[in-house]
Amino acid sequence: MLSDLYYRRKLGMPYFSFIFIVCCLLVTVSTYFFPEVNNVFGGTKQKYYIWQYLTMIFEHGSYDLPPLLHMFANIAVVGFFGVITERLLGIKRFLILNIITTIVYYIYFYCMNGLYVNGGSGIIWAYTSVVLYTVIFLLKNDKSKVIKDFMFYVFILLLTGTWIIITVADYKIHGEVSLGIKSHFISVLLGFFFVLLWKEYIKKKIDSTDLDESDYYHPVHKWIKRIVLLVPSFIIVVLVLTFTGVITNHISKVNIVSITPENSIEMLNKNDLKIVIKFDDSMKKEYQKDSLSVNSTEHHTDQLTFKHYWEDNRNLVLKFNRAIYQDEKIRIALSGLTDSEGLRFKKDIILKYNYQK
Repeated sequence: MLSDLYYRRKLGMPYFSFIFIVCCLLVTVSTYFFPEVNNVFGGTKQKYYIWQYLTMIFEHGSYDLPPLLHMFANIAVVGFFGVITERLLGIKRFLILNIITTIVYYIYFYCMNGLYVNGGSGIIWAYTSVVLYTVIFLLKNDKSKVIKDFMFYVFILLLTGTWIIITVADYKIHGEVSLGIKSHFISVLLGFFFVLLWKEYIKKKIDSTDLDESDYYHPVHKWIKRIVLLVPSFIIVVLVLTFTGVITNHISKVNIVSITPENSIEMLNKNDLKIVIKFDDSMKKEYQKDSLSVNSTEHHTDQLTFKHYWEDNRNLVLKFNRAIYQDEKIRIALSGLTDSEGLRFKKDIILKYNYQK
C-alpha cells in the first residue's frame, strides 16, 4: 500500500527530493539567523547575482509568513509527496515534471511581479496530484487494506494542510486570491496533466516489485545526479564567501534610527498623516519600488494612497492623502533603497499599522 511505496527500497533512493530538502535547510536556516544573507540568495530581494534566480526557490519567509514555518511546510510536501512521486515516476519522468513546472513557475511570477518571490511551493505542489491519483488507485484495488495503513492518514493530514489550511490562511492574510494561491493551483493542474500523461506507467510502477535498473543506474542518470549535487555544494561555497565578506561588499552599512509613528494609526493621524523614517547616514533621495495594501471591515469609497519625499538625505517621509480609519489595516513595503555611495540598503522596509505585534 502507501507505506510500501514510501519505504520500498526497490523503487530507489528519492535522491532529488533529498537534495531539495538539504538546499532549503542551507538557504533558509542561514537567512533566518543571518538576515543579511537574504541579499545573497535573492527571493523577494533585488537580484544581484545570476544564482539568485535558482536559490530563491530554497529561500522562504516574508513579512506575512515566518521563514521556518514556510520552509517546514514545503519540506513536508517534498518529504512525503515528493518522495512517493519520485519513486513512482523514476528519474527521467520526475525531472521532466520538475523542469516543466519550474518553467511555468518562473514565467508566471515574472509576468506578475518580476520574480520577486521565494519558496518552491508553486513547483512542488504538482507532487500532490500524483500522490492523490495513486491513493485513489490503491483505494479502488483494496480499500480495506489502504484504510488500515498509517501512511494513508498522513496523506489525508498533509493534503488537507496544503490544499485547504494553507489556502484558507493565505486568503485570510491577503484578503484575496494571492499570487501564491494561484501558483499553487497552476502547479496542481500541471500535476494532473502529467498524471493523465503517465497514468498507465504509474499503475504499472505501483504494482511492480522489480527495480527498473535502466532508470536508476543508467550512466546518463548517474551524471544527472552528480550535476544536481553541485547545487547544495555551490550554496555552501556561497555561504562561506558571504560570511568572509567576499561577496557582500555591495550591502550598505546604513541603519534605520527610528520610524515615527510605529504601528499606531491614532498617532499616524495625529502626525499630520505622515510616517518619518530616519537613517543614521546619508541616503540617495530615491528608491526602486513601493506597495501599499489596505484591509478593512467596512467598505470605504475614498481610496488610500501615499506619496514620498525627503526632508533631507536622512529623513524619508511618507504622506497619506487622507486619515486612516480605525478599522483599516495598512501594510507598506519599500524596496530598492540605496545609500549616498550607491550601496543597496540591507533589507526591504516593511511597515504595518493596526496589526497586532
